[in-house]
Amino acid sequence: MKRTFFLAFGISCLCLLSSCKDDNYIEWKLLNDEWWEQHKNDSGYSATDSGLRYRIIYKGGINNPDENSGTYVRYNNKIRLIDGEIAMELTNAGAYISDLPKGFIEGIRKIGTGGIIEMMIPYSLAYGKSGLNANVPPYSHVICEVELLFVLNN
Repeated sequence: MKRTFFLAFGISCLCLLSSCKDDNYIEWKLLNDEWWEQHKNDSGYSATDSGLRYRIIYKGGINNPDENSGTYVRYNNKIRLIDGEIAMELTNAGAYISDLPKGFIEGIRKIGTGGIIEMMIPYSLAYGKSGLNANVPPYSHVICEVELLFVLNN
């Protein structure tokens, strides 16, 4: 009986503590959701079924990245939050495509080497409910510009 009580008490505490993190960002989430509703149909942007909004600034060459987990890309990237704050700026960064957020993958697959794309990525396709370190808070829709420098499809 005591073990059952302590188990139930422990589970309740964990649930309460985990919901506290979400409560800290509830206003930010609401602000992001409101911003998304205002901007999701901005002119000049195309939309995908997943919710990604993008505009291709320069299509680039014919070497597009594929979805293969062995595909390696080098890119320049500037990520802004909805308030205009630059959350991250990467120059000549490299990653396997499978390590990037879903929205980034979907967007950069639309351009080739040398291409530039601007994307409005909903949090569900970006860094989700957990965010990214201290740079991108949870529930953040992000605006980013990516220049694809190099693609190695394996």
